[in-house]
Amino acid sequence: MEVFLTSVWGTRRSAEIAIEAERLGFTGVWLAEHHGTEYGRCEDAVELALSIVERTSHLKVGTAAVPFWRSAPSSLAARVAGCPRLTLGVARGSKAEAQCRPEVYEHGFGPWLTELASLVDGVKVAASSTPTITLAASLGLPLLLGVENDDTAVASKLAAWGTGGDHVRVVLPSNVDWSWMLSWQGLKLSDPGPYVRHLRGITTTSLVRRQAVMLEAVGQGGF
Repeated sequence: MEVFLTSVWGTRRSAEIAIEAERLGFTGVWLAEHHGTEYGRCEDAVELALSIVERTSHLKVGTAAVPFWRSAPSSLAARVAGCPRLTLGVARGSKAEAQCRPEVYEHGFGPWLTELASLVDGVKVAASSTPTITLAASLGLPLLLGVENDDTAVASKLAAWGTGGDHVRVVLPSNVDWSWMLSWQGLKLSDPGPYVRHLRGITTTSLVRRQAVMLEAVGQGGF
């Protein structure tokens, strides 16, 4: 099982949770990146990922996902070079968050992703539209499927992508005591251990082998 972190309580807390997750047997973490929204507080997932890699021994760390307009493919490739435990997840990103010209947002992702795929192995693509899924499939790049996708949507996107693929799906746990989690959040404990341990017995359902369970909620730090 892997973990998905929005950094809604800040990047320092996300790093602490990731370290504890490794100690408790989780195999990986995925780090959200957003700009100018309440969906988390990490605006540089690569920087946070590299920091977590330095502080862990075997945990796999991925970005979910870096918007393409943030940097040139060569610059992004240089940042992650020599870090085999880091998986680069990228996206066109939200139009509302995009800090680029409209024509670049509409037409620049394809060429950008093609160049990046030639420079970095193992890239994954966060895709919410059929054109992006088709683009990812044409390059042989697996999908990152967000928590907003129910089983029907996941099945449809996988069918559009084709057979195979080491896809990752973000899921909500189905048997977590959210009232306890909210109480824990309010206490602002320095030790994330109880919080992470609470999730060790979770159950989820998924059409995708690799699942990243969402440990935090979004917006104002509330569930």
